[in-house]
Amino acid sequence: MSLAAEFTGIGPPRGAIKIDSLIVSFDGRRVAEDFDLATAPGEFVCLLGPSGCGKSTVLNAVAGFVRPTKGRILLDGVEVVAPGADRGMVFQQYSLFPWKTVLENVAFGPRMTGASRAPAYLKAREYIDLIGLTKFADAFPATLSGGMQQRVGIARALVNRPSVLLMDEPFGSLDAQNRRIMQREVRRIWEQTGRTILFVTHAIEEAVAIGTTLIMLSARPSRVRERIRNDGQMDRTKLIDDLNTMIMEEVERQQGRLDPAGGEAGDKPQPQGGS
Repeated sequence: MSLAAEFTGIGPPRGAIKIDSLIVSFDGRRVAEDFDLATAPGEFVCLLGPSGCGKSTVLNAVAGFVRPTKGRILLDGVEVVAPGADRGMVFQQYSLFPWKTVLENVAFGPRMTGASRAPAYLKAREYIDLIGLTKFADAFPATLSGGMQQRVGIARALVNRPSVLLMDEPFGSLDAQNRRIMQREVRRIWEQTGRTILFVTHAIEEAVAIGTTLIMLSARPSRVRERIRNDGQMDRTKLIDDLNTMIMEEVERQQGRLDPAGGEAGDKPQPQGGS
């Protein structure tokens, strides 16, 4: 059975996220407000927005690490109330066990859910093959490059067959060359598994290169400002320019230079003509 078939399985497609009127507050300060988002199974969704707008907070709420102040998050119709195996998380830090080999790191999840050693290792090897590290199954993390370690993190998140893969700036600590390599790799892995991916990034070019759906968030408190279908129909250069313009507008709004309607702060409405 192919990995895509294994993920799809029998029954309705998995990985539909619905965020309904989400509000998240910390110490009385709202990070997200009236946040609504729905994704279909199998979408590759990139969250973009100015630094500090709440991208990671929204992702952590979907993961179950952050409880909503109000509103709710549904995954395949079931409300998210805590972390669960139906969501795999990949962090910017590699978070591998340094005393375990690549094989042992990837097999850790199945072992913790009760699988015996032989089937856990067999499943782990399938995902090590998927990430292109077959020859490094017995290597320790310290002997791997940053990009290779992040691949192991992706395999470890996928081996439990989650409905959604959540990725929080996973390539932020990589150099430019390894970042480009990992962008191609994660897109290939998405194509092979058909998994829903929710991906946080600061890099507009990265989002345009890998995502099928681009979500531009507003300045804090975060809302969805724009949803863009990235299907290759729009000129890439124009798309990147438009996204950069949105980011700068939200940065200025965050700094108080723009009012919520997009004009200069303090501008008065101009009289409208008419008979």
